[in-house]
Amino acid sequence: MNGMLPKHYDDLDAVLEEIRTRLVRGVHDRRSAFHLTSLASSDDLGRPRLRTVVLRGVGHDLSEVSFHTDARSAKCRELAAQPVCAMLFYESRAAIQVRLEGSARLHRENTVAQAAWEKSSPLARRCYAIEPGPGTVIAHPLSTFFHDEESKVRERFVRVTVAIERIEWLYLHAGGHRRALFVNDGGRLAGRWLVP
Repeated sequence: MNGMLPKHYDDLDAVLEEIRTRLVRGVHDRRSAFHLTSLASSDDLGRPRLRTVVLRGVGHDLSEVSFHTDARSAKCRELAAQPVCAMLFYESRAAIQVRLEGSARLHRENTVAQAAWEKSSPLARRCYAIEPGPGTVIAHPLSTFFHDEESKVRERFVRVTVAIERIEWLYLHAGGHRRALFVNDGGRLAGRWLVP
């Protein structure tokens, strides 16, 4: 092993713990590179769709991650029709890429959504008050308004949980790249090394 590489990057368990630590930091630290992630889904014609979402939660055992969306959004319709999705995280300073693949579950009018709504800031809640809905064609950038009725706004709020099926980790380094795959095997993430 090249002495310049972090020693724990030759240990699958340590790599998995680092992934968990970076994801948890991404939930709580807005400056973390893992706070924003690219979400990939498929439209009704099977074409890939990408957008950025804010990481809002991560299971301690890396069983799931979560984010919020508007029930009127295209991503909500796409995930309802085809829940298979992927998420991409990248931190350039650390040269680490993490890809997650899994199945999305939409929580709208249930206790999961209500708990997430109650933890949301007033500014975050205001995102769901905009009229018309996300993606609607408008004549001018200011051709929108905000709905004031909280119950109407609340019903647009969706917490999406993604049950993690696979995690792929890539570390880029001049002294030798490292790549690992972790697959959910009966509730446990089993790891193996891949050629970078």
